[in-house]
Amino acid sequence: MRRVIPFLFSLVILAAACGDKTESSADEPKPEPAANQEQPKAEEKAPESKDAPDSIVGKILANPDLSTFAQLADSVGVLDEMRKGMGFTTFAPNNAAFAALDAATLDKLKSDKKLLRNALAGHMIMGTYKSELLKTKTEVETFAQGRDKYPIKMDGDTLTIGGAKVVAADMEGSGQVLHVIDKVLVPASFDPSKGKSPMGVNFWYYEE
Repeated sequence: MRRVIPFLFSLVILAAACGDKTESSADEPKPEPAANQEQPKAEEKAPESKDAPDSIVGKILANPDLSTFAQLADSVGVLDEMRKGMGFTTFAPNNAAFAALDAATLDKLKSDKKLLRNALAGHMIMGTYKSELLKTKTEVETFAQGRDKYPIKMDGDTLTIGGAKVVAADMEGSGQVLHVIDKVLVPASFDPSKGKSPMGVNFWYYEE
């Protein structure tokens, strides 16, 4: 009888311990999802621009007054050329400049991608020219198919190119310079069968 009592007492203690362990596990918080468990990516909800804010394309896309230029340039791959960081200068017409074009000219540019690319190439020149350096030039030669040249002049204190006023100057990024102008520079007649631009890139040729 003396042996049975200690044995029963041990069983009671063991049962009590098991009960405490069960209640304790029920109260424990559930484990958090593993750190490496795939979660929804933030960019899936709001994709971020692939262009750095200080890049030349990033500055163009961030400027609401260049939205028409950005849309047209993107549609024919000109923004991609600018992303390559080549050393050139762009004269980007603002929205008012495109709005001032007659409807027939604008429709023609939008419907003919080769012509549009050539027209935009007519706003780009080799080299990085800030306004002070441009003032020392009498004319500049563009990347357009005909290597169109435009005179550089001063209208009072305002720098002009081909009669277009520079309304915002010296935006820099990606090894390039950009000036905003108030007029679209329409290049000479388009003929894709002739030569290449001074830098050897067929800027006016577009192939889908």
